[in-house]
Amino acid sequence: MFGFTLIARQRDALALAADTESSTSQEMERCKVTAKNVFRRLTQLGGAASPYLTVECTGYCFHILTQKGVMHLTMCEGGPTSTSAASFSFLEDVAREFYNQYGELIDATTKAYSFIKFDAYLQKTKKLFSGATARPPPGASSSSAPRPPIVKQRFNELMGYVDSPAGGAGAASRKSGGGTTGLTDVQIVLIAVGAAVLLLFGAVAFIYWY
Repeated sequence: MFGFTLIARQRDALALAADTESSTSQEMERCKVTAKNVFRRLTQLGGAASPYLTVECTGYCFHILTQKGVMHLTMCEGGPTSTSAASFSFLEDVAREFYNQYGELIDATTKAYSFIKFDAYLQKTKKLFSGATARPPPGASSSSAPRPPIVKQRFNELMGYVDSPAGGAGAASRKSGGGTTGLTDVQIVLIAVGAAVLLLFGAVAFIYWY
């Protein structure tokens, strides 16, 4: 159910921990790159509209929980409706334990993946929650406090690719490297002015020498 989990500091998107389960899938590796781009974008925007955010891509989604200056993300295949409840229960458990272990060290760290040893807890908890539906599995920590509303957003909208096809890691490259790459009006004017200046200098040089 859970493809991978990534934890990063909110203020600068510095990766703090992740599960290290290896994947031979190129698509999964692209999803990991996309997840990091989502974190960077959220940092640029000053955070999500809600601590509970679901970013929808084609065929999968990212569930993101932000607490105490830390962003916790898990990638799930399928639609957000079928994976939301268990995913956020999983992230709530992960967020509590991560802060309990490393809360006092988060602000000071400067090295990426400083807390990679947290992988052991991620792997254990991921197995515990796999197959769970609306409720946490027996033995998992839980909170009686009601959740804030879960905000759902399309990946392209979040990243600013509103005119691009729905997608994930490849959307940015399609936006910048493919399709319509024509010159803007300003660029055309600048090229025309430059050409005119070169012609003028050429004419002056010709008159001077001949």
